[in-house]
Amino acid sequence: MQKDNFKNAIVLTGGIASGKSTVASLFMMHGFLTIDADKIAHKLLDQNTDTISKLFGDQYIEKGKVLRKKLGFL
Repeated sequence: MQKDNFKNAIVLTGGIASGKSTVASLFMMHGFLTIDADKIAHKLLDQNTDTISKLFGDQYIEKGKVLRKKLGFL
């Protein structure tokens, strides 16, 4: 029998420094599975530096990483 890991889900949202990471850590300590959308997005950006460079320019890439803060000010 396959376990349904997403039978119930909790989504954490909030502004900067509102405690999302702290709550997620508490969930993990109690055995909950977590997905960090920021980590996924950062990884996807860095895997697609060529496309980012073509769309926005080389100034947004440094050492194979997307300069997210700089890109965010577009």
